[in-house]
Amino acid sequence: MRLVTVRPAVIRPSKKRRLGRRITLAVVVLLAGLCVFQFVRPLPDASVRLQLAELPQAKAATLNWPNNARAALAANGYGMLGTHGSTAPLATASIAKVIIALCVLEKYPLNPGEQGPTITMTWRDRALYEEQIQQNGSRIAVRQGMQLSEYQALQALLIPSANNIADSLAIWAFGDHPNYARYANDFLQRHGLISTKVGSDASGLSPTTVSTATDLARLGLIARKNAVLMEIAGQKSVTLPFAGKHTNYNRALGKAGINGLKTGNNEANPGALLFTTDAIVSGHSIELSGVVMGAATLQDALDASVALAASVTDDFEHLTLMTSRQRVGTLTTAWGVEVPIRLKDSLSLIRWKEQAVTARHTIQPAIGTSAQSLGVLSVRAGEQTASSILEITEPASGPSWQWRLTRFR
Repeated sequence: MRLVTVRPAVIRPSKKRRLGRRITLAVVVLLAGLCVFQFVRPLPDASVRLQLAELPQAKAATLNWPNNARAALAANGYGMLGTHGSTAPLATASIAKVIIALCVLEKYPLNPGEQGPTITMTWRDRALYEEQIQQNGSRIAVRQGMQLSEYQALQALLIPSANNIADSLAIWAFGDHPNYARYANDFLQRHGLISTKVGSDASGLSPTTVSTATDLARLGLIARKNAVLMEIAGQKSVTLPFAGKHTNYNRALGKAGINGLKTGNNEANPGALLFTTDAIVSGHSIELSGVVMGAATLQDALDASVALAASVTDDFEHLTLMTSRQRVGTLTTAWGVEVPIRLKDSLSLIRWKEQAVTARHTIQPAIGTSAQSLGVLSVRAGEQTASSILEITEPASGPSWQWRLTRFR
């Protein structure tokens, strides 16, 4: 008898069942991968909303403008603060001497304490002096062979307003008057004083040298940058070789803070003063330049300039617009958590009242889960600006796992 081994039947899954298992496995792998992807992919940027208080608007200034003259006022760091009266060019009179002083100092610069090169008077300089006697112009006595340092010549130019020294300096520094006029008019163009023109003399006695109140106020700001010129313009008197002692025509010096610059009067412009002063606002000094021109007399121009200078300070104001750590906005994360946006530093500035305050900002993309800088907030009034960093100091908590799994962006 023979034994027979019976093997159990192998039941093979059907093709349909095998396909189902594969699909199930693929779905599981796909879901697992999707979960991992949702957890590891970068979080989206938050949205930012700034909430700023209303900023100060412009106010009317209360300057004491002259009744019957032209005037203008400018400040370093603020630009032109205001103008009054006609804007047409008018003879500068002796304010033209500020132009030749700047041109000479540009070509032959002096540092404080220096006398500079020596200028020897010739027969031509004596003739210029005698010419001013005939024209009844302001002058100092000179003689052939007399010597002045450059510094002394500038003193004679600006303090007793010597017309003859203006023309002598033009010849000494530039060779003759036409060369000086070309240099001076180029100087004016380079500095944006496009309504000012040097005419037939260097002193301003001739009405052919003209300017506007706006240009002359700007000229004063240019002059303020030269320490030697300003030192001389602030001196009340000078004693010169041969010529003796002379008093400054600018009798407004020391009044209402006026510390310079130059008087002027001729037939076309009987009374003018280009003046400089400083406004002290909350301990800060603001450099100003102003001019009164076309007044009936020189004394009228001096009085009007003092009144104008005295009225300036009240039209500046120190503003603290926002404080350090102040909340100025909200960052909202993609998952809905809100955190405050704060200023790192306070924002304050000194503004001229007629200049409105505006704000602008730059924002960098951020998620919001870490303390960080977000950008910069800046405020401006005219040319004055202040800026502070915008930052998050209280970062948001991270998203939940449910949000991570179900997020769409």
